[in-house]
Amino acid sequence: MRVEESLVDFGHRYYFELGRFVDQFARVEKSVQLILFMSAEVDIVHGRALFAGTKNREAIALIRKLHESRAGRLPADIEDAFKQLLEINSTRDALVHWGVRRSPYSALDSLQPEDSADEVFLLSNSLTAYSRRLLRGYPMSPVIVHCMSNDLRTIEVKLEMFLLDLNGGGPKQAGRTALAARPWFYKPPQVIPFPQAPRSGALARQERQP
Repeated sequence: MRVEESLVDFGHRYYFELGRFVDQFARVEKSVQLILFMSAEVDIVHGRALFAGTKNREAIALIRKLHESRAGRLPADIEDAFKQLLEINSTRDALVHWGVRRSPYSALDSLQPEDSADEVFLLSNSLTAYSRRLLRGYPMSPVIVHCMSNDLRTIEVKLEMFLLDLNGGGPKQAGRTALAARPWFYKPPQVIPFPQAPRSGALARQERQP
């Protein structure tokens, strides 16, 4: 296959998965907002006014505080869902602000998913990092994005079931209960090491001294 065809194929698969991921992320955000409204004991109209612009990380912190203020804690499965959501949230921020590109770094070869024929690409802040010590890079592929979308679907179901509980309970479908119980697919990626720039001048000579 020619390089151009390979890039087009990757683009189709990657952007399909990215679109699915963005849609699923928005659905989860909506559930987090509803839980925040109900935890604060306000209706939707007042909740919109009070919490407009509240991001997931801040919303989850508020939900935890509100439940703790009533001498209670969130259920373990909801804490687990929030923890996974925050991991995905961090990767989502990088996806939106950094984008992916082909990488010259051989370190990507060792991070190839063993169960996938997908080519792994680089998600990096190399354009905006003003210092090499701030450089961050992570592997990214259609399969990784697919795993995050699957987990977001699981999180959505967990949160919807929690909303039912907050609203006084209700019937829960067996299929949704099984979906809520499945394990996480997405694992936070390991940071890709960037090659260090060679030092020069007096500092380099000083480092070479015994």
